Amino acid sequence: MNAPQSTYRLISGFSLLLMAIISPIGFLVALPAGHFEVTVSVALVVVVLDVIVALAMYPIIESGGRILGTTATVLRCAYALGLLIATVTLIFSQDASRFTTIWDQSLAIFGIHLILVGVLLCLSPKLPTFIGILVGITGIGYLVDAVAVFLGAENPGVSKFTFVGEVVLFIWLIYSGFALRNKENAML
Repeated sequence: MNAPQSTYRLISGFSLLLMAIISPIGFLVALPAGHFEVTVSVALVVVVLDVIVALAMYPIIESGGRILGTTATVLRCAYALGLLIATVTLIFSQDASRFTTIWDQSLAIFGIHLILVGVLLCLSPKLPTFIGILVGITGIGYLVDAVAVFLGAENPGVSKFTFVGEVVLFIWLIYSGFALRNKENAML
């Protein structure tokens, strides 16, 4: 991976932004309305974008630790696989409840991924600790929701309040990506 750091940040940031735009359409609007073809289409795009983000984030977060960075990357890919399994289940079963159950359970993996990304941002001398704290809190929200569902309780919706870390992360990735690109271009 020899692209400039700005490229990784921009790819990650814009991929996260695109997911933030399309996910509510597929999961909060189309799925409850029974428009499964829309949900499936959105979910498949999100799966691809999650893998892209996982791979593009690694060169950014590895400065916090390579082993943790690799683990975080693998966990995001595992989460994407969980979402893919939920999506394939929806295709064949046409059962929104089954899709949601599988997806909710895979969000535990996503929560752990975000906690690790938060730790990596905090550990890196090159990356903003404040954003790492927010991303870690977001991960805790997803993990609490997933564990509650796993234990048979209703989803408490903690992540509805802690999601801010993801938003701050993609804004920072895009902003810092353009700032770095300007510096890189000035050096040429």
